[in-house]
Amino acid sequence: MITASYLPKYVDLDVIIGNCSKMLNPGGLLVFHDFTHPKNVILKGFYHGYWLVLKPVLWLSKSWREMGKELKGVIVQSQWVDEIQKTLKKYGFNNMWVEVQRFQIAAIVYATK
Repeated sequence: MITASYLPKYVDLDVIIGNCSKMLNPGGLLVFHDFTHPKNVILKGFYHGYWLVLKPVLWLSKSWREMGKELKGVIVQSQWVDEIQKTLKKYGFNNMWVEVQRFQIAAIVYATK
């Protein structure tokens, strides 16, 4: 089993999935988790409101300040759930399923080798 959280939106999925494919035995499980941008219009509104509150709070912490400037944009632009499913198929993974988390702000993608 290989798991990763908060990674898919930052990496070359072809490289990561290719390497995971080499490491996993047949039947091995691969699990990826990361933030997502809500698709539901109402949840999108709450999401953007959440960032209006969170960004100034993050600015108060020097260690979180830079992250606060870019993370929302990275999440909004990322299509990692769709991209990872295509890449998993390319490397022969099957039994894929996606679990969208409450409020559509994160997802978990599972697949077996």
